[in-house]
Amino acid sequence: MGLADEFHYEHGFENNDIDVDTESEVTYKTRIKTTKFLSCLSSPRSLRTILVVQWMIIALLAVFDVLRRGFYESPSISAPKHLFSPADDVIHYQVQEITFQHHTPYKGVGDEVDWAWAALYNYSKTVVSREKTSLLTNKPDPLYPVSALKSTHGHRNRVTSTSHNVEPVYLIELDVFSQLHCLDDIRKFVHSNEYSSSPSTDRISWCIDSLRQSLMCTADINPMVYSRNPNTEEFELSDSNAYTCRDFEAIREWAKQLQLDQVMEKEIQFSETEYW
Repeated sequence: MGLADEFHYEHGFENNDIDVDTESEVTYKTRIKTTKFLSCLSSPRSLRTILVVQWMIIALLAVFDVLRRGFYESPSISAPKHLFSPADDVIHYQVQEITFQHHTPYKGVGDEVDWAWAALYNYSKTVVSREKTSLLTNKPDPLYPVSALKSTHGHRNRVTSTSHNVEPVYLIELDVFSQLHCLDDIRKFVHSNEYSSSPSTDRISWCIDSLRQSLMCTADINPMVYSRNPNTEEFELSDSNAYTCRDFEAIREWAKQLQLDQVMEKEIQFSETEYW
């Protein structure tokens, strides 16, 4: 029996299935080996072996990925968890030239200075939706219209059973506006002799510590460079530096659009003792 006949006999091919005259001896050897290999793979035992090897490879890759993450993502350099803010959608960054000028609209006292400062932070009550509120880490209490509240003798006012369909108002204030308000109060305290009334010492102490915590929290890492002062020949911090900044105007416009209007402010209860 020739090689071709042996191949046909072992694997169930008829002689007329393959043209022996047109294929070389090497081709037949290759086809025999391929057929035997495929026959081995099709056996149940071989399939189980392949599956075991496959899962071992997957497990090794998973272990390698965990080790890689542990090596490259140490706690000191891993990205922190970002707490949701309703203003996240309007945040974008831009490069600004920060110049420490001697005269700005925010220095000194006077009506124009007061108005300039007030325009920076006069967005202390921002209305957010129930959906946005549900994503906040710190949850604001719901506020209801006065008409939805009833007086209860000896208790705080409660929402009546018939007012459950009234949509509550949720208020927040972005920290940047609170800090700017604090700075303005410190300015007024410094120039207290120019104002008929000025913030109390307790208020200023609270503001100073609040600003300290905010500065340490954000930890601005924009570099301020030293340069030579041609007048004194000494190295001093430069009066002008390029900074990567959030677009404050975009944030302020966002807060302005969602600001609690005066009409609504009169209709809802703010006193902690007057609503539940």
